Amino acid sequence: IYSNKREVDLILGSEINDLQKQHAHRFSVHCVTTRPILPVVPAEYINESLLRRELPPPSTANQMIFVCGPPGFYRSISG
Repeated sequence: IYSNKREVDLILGSEINDLQKQHAHRFSVHCVTTRPILPVVPAEYINESLLRRELPPPSTANQMIFVCGPPGFYRSISG
């Protein structure tokens, strides 16, 4: 899940999309923005509902999920 305020703020967006295409069987990206300019990327905040919908269940073997962001965001997402 890749989130930023606007589409133009998604750092390395095209490179990440290329990686997803090259490794679709192992790597997926869901982009969201909180203040979209165009309706291409949905306006959505990262919350429990989004995480449950987009992430694999915790019991899935061989998975890696990385979290980065300000300390408050990190604590709210990672516990």
